[in-house]
Amino acid sequence: MIGVISLLVPPFLLSYIREKVIKKEESVYARVFHYALSVLFLNFVMILILCYGFDSRDNFFHKLNQYNEFALKYMLLSSILAVAEPYAEQFFRSRVAVKIKWSGCGWMKGRVNGKLVVGIYAAVLFLLNFIRIFDNNFWGDEAFSLLLVKKTIPDIIQGTAADVHPPLYYIFLRAAYVLFGDQGWACHMVSLIPCGLIIVFCMTAVWKTFGSEAAVLLITLACLSRNAVNYNMEVRMYSWGALFVLLAFYEMYRILRQERILHYVLFVLFSLAAAYTHYYCLLSVAFFYAVLLGLALFRRRLSVAKTTVSALCMAAGYMPWFVILFKAIRRVEKDYWIDSVPGLWQSLRYLFSSQFKPIVWGMVLLGVLLAILYETKVLRIERSAEGKITLCLSGEGAESSALFLWMVSGAVSILGTILAAVIVSKVMRPVYVLRYIYPVSTVAWMILAVSVARLKGKKIYTVLLLAYMLSVFAPAYLSTYAYDKSANKNLQETLAVTKEKMGEGDVILTDVSHMAWTIGPYYYPDIPVKNVKMSELTKLEKGGYWLIVEKQQEMGDTLERLKEQGFACEKVIGGG
Repeated sequence: MIGVISLLVPPFLLSYIREKVIKKEESVYARVFHYALSVLFLNFVMILILCYGFDSRDNFFHKLNQYNEFALKYMLLSSILAVAEPYAEQFFRSRVAVKIKWSGCGWMKGRVNGKLVVGIYAAVLFLLNFIRIFDNNFWGDEAFSLLLVKKTIPDIIQGTAADVHPPLYYIFLRAAYVLFGDQGWACHMVSLIPCGLIIVFCMTAVWKTFGSEAAVLLITLACLSRNAVNYNMEVRMYSWGALFVLLAFYEMYRILRQERILHYVLFVLFSLAAAYTHYYCLLSVAFFYAVLLGLALFRRRLSVAKTTVSALCMAAGYMPWFVILFKAIRRVEKDYWIDSVPGLWQSLRYLFSSQFKPIVWGMVLLGVLLAILYETKVLRIERSAEGKITLCLSGEGAESSALFLWMVSGAVSILGTILAAVIVSKVMRPVYVLRYIYPVSTVAWMILAVSVARLKGKKIYTVLLLAYMLSVFAPAYLSTYAYDKSANKNLQETLAVTKEKMGEGDVILTDVSHMAWTIGPYYYPDIPVKNVKMSELTKLEKGGYWLIVEKQQEMGDTLERLKEQGFACEKVIGGG
């Protein structure tokens, strides 16, 4: 609670003093709008001061709630800025005059180009992702991708068929490998491309179809939410899956609106691309087809022939991989590495990177509900000639619009994907981790963005939600950025020391499964890597060995046994 107070009270002070100093009469809506801007502006400035002035990279909201002294200092400094800003603004208004003449720029005359402002905002968010691609720090699954793409396309398809993922992403990654070689930045860039395409999609299709509010909210979630920040750079297929599921979902809306052949064709193509990117993407788009077929067969809302042909085309297009999918299911049924299953609520929170607080979830769900009621005309807002506003809630005259059916189909896909994963994991064996549902997160983002864009007073709600998201996402981004830089630095130091001292015939022994599986072979391609239990290192042949261990503090007995065998043991580096 104290965290919310710390964030919201000083901006109120700023708005109040500004109104008194500037002496400008404003409507209630204008006051609310300016207050929302004050929340965004003041807390953003505070974050910059704490990050770059005091080198603080912690979760600010957590610190505000847990440490009263920090919250008091935060409110004090924020309040000083809140008091100073209106007077500084008044000083410049009265003493400074700025005249800008746009020669030959008639399109700017008399108005602010909102699309240009959002475009600059989107470019900044993309740049925040782009500056993170320049490292070579990879975890086990990423190293698997990097080892696989060094092979030919037939070998890649065979290799991923033996794994548990379809091949499309690896083909994209292989193209980058052929063009740029084994460069970490190029591999990260492949995963960042979908982020750029989503921005273009938002600035064009989403802007035109649903409005600027939906576009800016979707851009923010796709560029700055914690999961997006991770998967926009991770050398895996999740960002591509998110793009294809989102595009298929959008084409489904256009089918519900117009039913043109082009929309069906694009819907099938994007669905196939999603299905060939990740099996959970296949599951998500399968629910889209189920809804379309249901609307065609039972509600007669769509052409039975067109929906049936599109479903058959989807099935035919995936048939070459279906046998491999069946083998993967049989293989996973016998043995798989997952040992626990996330619950429904945990999964739903993950759609928004688990960064939304319960109160925000309540407001989001309320907004979506109001948008649905308004869209189905169950809720009607009427204004009399005298200006009196009346809310009418009635089931009479209710209708199922294309937008309503589309949003329901998205909810069906989200819940269906999660519930199917949980049920199969409970009945058969665990086959579900949270990152598998990241691609369907874009459907949840789209539903939220469009719901806000359909509300009365949408600009105010957009600013408030945007301010909240930035206040939550920005500190998380800074923390991730700092961690990435530190981890990459540790990695480079470790590689420099170990590669200088490793000799021909040396062997790496490790009790870290991913190190033995992919990380060791990727970073040390000429050195054999063996997965062992350090407690069982009883007898080794003569030679040079490198021990890469997970917990150094548990190595005392093992090192003593090695010394008894005549080995000289030296700690080369720790924490790498």
